[in-house]
Amino acid sequence: MACPLAVFVAGIGAAAPVVWGRPAMWLVVQGLAVAVVVSACVSAAALWRRRLTPSWAVWLRLAPVGLAAVGFVPWAVWWGVAA
Repeated sequence: MACPLAVFVAGIGAAAPVVWGRPAMWLVVQGLAVAVVVSACVSAAALWRRRLTPSWAVWLRLAPVGLAAVGFVPWAVWWGVAA
């Protein structure tokens, strides 16, 4: 019977916690990928619905989310984070 909180041992004895058969840090990265995509979609939908006029406040609020989506999503796809 497999324990969902087993310890994954790699190489020379380095141990990392495993949850549901995956390293915990990998699950954190997968959660971050989902959060980036969801926040980008929510921001784009809000921008589309409200038809906000371009101003510095709007760009300062949306630029970090947009840059994170443009930079992080291709990286996540490359490394197979969604798999």
